[in-house]
Amino acid sequence: MFEKDEFKRSVDSVITIDLLDQEGLEAFLEFMYRGTLPHEKLRTHIRKLYGVAIAYEFPHLHDFCGNFLTSSLASYNALAIAELASICKDKVLKDAAFRFVIENADVIPSHLFKEFFERNSGLAVDLIKEFREEIKVFSFCNSMFEKFFNSFK
Repeated sequence: MFEKDEFKRSVDSVITIDLLDQEGLEAFLEFMYRGTLPHEKLRTHIRKLYGVAIAYEFPHLHDFCGNFLTSSLASYNALAIAELASICKDKVLKDAAFRFVIENADVIPSHLFKEFFERNSGLAVDLIKEFREEIKVFSFCNSMFEKFFNSFK
């Protein structure tokens, strides 16, 4: 990445990564050297590291952060992760977050849905479409089961 002309600098020049504060930069450098980060440090800096991975095209960091975000989906953060994935144009993470929301909609606090819908009308429409598709599949499977069981009567 730094071999491109736009990133070449003289010895005394500075390369600025605006997306990180000092602690975030330290976490980024630690990841670059080790290829991994301690769980707590990753959890603290995940959003910024994920943004850096996308902005500066670090695929290994992107995958590392995406896997962490996917594995940490919970009722309190799934909608926020879907929002982050949408902003970063990460279809895989967005789909995982949507799938989590659909499967766990009954335990996600309603105020989180309300806030999400107010902030992200376009993304909310996408989520509703996913819900609708899930309902269609569920209805189809349900009718097939009914036909199957009724055939034994």
